[in-house]
Amino acid sequence: MGSTEARPPGGWLRAIRDALGMTAAQLGARLGITPTSVFEMERREADGTVTLKTLEKAAAAIGCKLVYALVPDESLDATMHRRARKLAVRQLAREAELPPAESRARLERRIAELIHTQPRSLWTEG
Repeated sequence: MGSTEARPPGGWLRAIRDALGMTAAQLGARLGITPTSVFEMERREADGTVTLKTLEKAAAAIGCKLVYALVPDESLDATMHRRARKLAVRQLAREAELPPAESRARLERRIAELIHTQPRSLWTEG
């Protein structure tokens, strides 16, 4: 499920349920499941194996809403530029040796070309 840095050790469901003073039986009754199933759901959330659909239902049952997001490690432009540089270096390495200044300029042109005219090619391995 991604980063667990901000997630409480027992998961959000358990933390919020405990903070509300709600028992597993009470949450189970709201969801139409057994207390044992509540504990299993909480364990799966803490392990990162729970489904989004299950989390959404449980969140609603405790007066919350599920917020799902992908947060890039760096800007998307930086990710594309890093990948384009890697591919451009590989592609230009196959070509004839150029003087360093001309080589740098050619590399930067190739990076820009990959990003602006062939962005899908950045993600093809090989």
